[in-house]
Amino acid sequence: MALGPQPHTHDTFNLEVHAMIDVVQAPDGIVEVRAGGKLTRADYKDVLLLRLEALIAASGKLNVLFLMDESFIGWTLDAA
Repeated sequence: MALGPQPHTHDTFNLEVHAMIDVVQAPDGIVEVRAGGKLTRADYKDVLLLRLEALIAASGKLNVLFLMDESFIGWTLDAA
C-alpha cells in the first residue's frame, strides 16, 4: 500500500511526473533551491526566475545552493 502521492510513476504506455521547485533564503545568506521530479520551462519561468530576480534586485548578488532530492529526474527539453 502506497502512502500518499508518489513523485513519479511510469509504465510502457504512460509517464506521469510531478515536479517540485522551492526557493528558500537561508539565514546564512545562501539561497537554497530544492528540486524534485522533472522540471519544466514553467517551473523556471514562473517560480525560479521570478524569485531569483527579486532576490538579486534586493541584494545585488546571490550565493545559490541547488539541491536535487531523490525524486529529481531532470529537465524537459525546453527547460534545459
